[in-house]
Amino acid sequence: MRRSLVKYAVTLVCLLGCARTPRATVSSPPAPASATACSGVCAPRVLLAKPGAVYGLAADDHAAVWLTSDDFPITAVRTIDDAGQPYTLATSDAANPLSPVVAVHGGFAYWCTATTVFRKKVRSEAPAESFASTTDGCTALSVDDGRVVYRNGAGVDLAKPVGGGPGVIVPKEQTSVRRRRDAEGVDWDYVVRDGGLSRVRAAGGAPTVLLPPNTTQHEIVLGPNAIYFVVDGTRYFGSGLTECKSGEAKHGQCPEHVEELVSIPLGGGARRTLGADGLLTAVHADARHVYWQTGGIYDNPIVIQRADHAGASTVVVIGAPWSPSRFVYTDARIVFVDQKTGALAAVQK
Repeated sequence: MRRSLVKYAVTLVCLLGCARTPRATVSSPPAPASATACSGVCAPRVLLAKPGAVYGLAADDHAAVWLTSDDFPITAVRTIDDAGQPYTLATSDAANPLSPVVAVHGGFAYWCTATTVFRKKVRSEAPAESFASTTDGCTALSVDDGRVVYRNGAGVDLAKPVGGGPGVIVPKEQTSVRRRRDAEGVDWDYVVRDGGLSRVRAAGGAPTVLLPPNTTQHEIVLGPNAIYFVVDGTRYFGSGLTECKSGEAKHGQCPEHVEELVSIPLGGGARRTLGADGLLTAVHADARHVYWQTGGIYDNPIVIQRADHAGASTVVVIGAPWSPSRFVYTDARIVFVDQKTGALAAVQK
């Protein structure tokens, strides 16, 4: 039941409205500042102290874009560059609200109204352009492998090339195929389906099951050399047998349900546990580290941790006094909204 409530809480409801091109209100933004490198774990820095209510957040290494409004529904797309200058990319009104999803890729920001996927160059005074058609807005929006992929209000996934061309319906099984090249130069397709994972040579052949169906209810993340996923587990706490039901205690301690972050090699192999918590979500892997979120339930603050791919040197990347209520990973940084202050901030990875 708790898992269902958490997933419901983070599921964004699509907003309906009448079709009308939003006005683009743009000031002249300065050029982005270069990121400052630091050794070890970097300290977060505030990008904007008061961004307003943030209903959707996207970022790349140079800009953050968010959806906001003085009051619900969502009526503005705003951005800020690394020089600290906020400006408005586009506005709408309550009669034509924006869907609560946004994406940034290749210098463009993407967002949706009830009938249209719009895009606009982030650092340009040119007006927003109609990129694709949709129905009843969008409930998901991303840019991957040269395509803009979005889910309309009817739950249908569609894709359109970034460079233009016709949009196509994406079969569900194709949305969960990811390709990796091994050390010998062989391309493998990793197919995620029904909470399981298999791999097959891209050139063809019989698939190999790496994780059987229903292994996890969470996303399966591919790192450079390993597969990361979350499974249900149990840990024990306390010292009195009176704290738990008869027969549940182990070595004088009581059981507690947790979620464990585990990994296996890309080619299959033994599992290794990297971390555990009552709620463990938002797993992300880059070339050097794997990241994950803990906390967020039972009044526990949200914390983002990381470990190297060998599973050693686990450190807190974002922790007290910060508590990220909404965040997004980019290649070089994590952009987040602080739950306590409402500030928009970022930390170098």
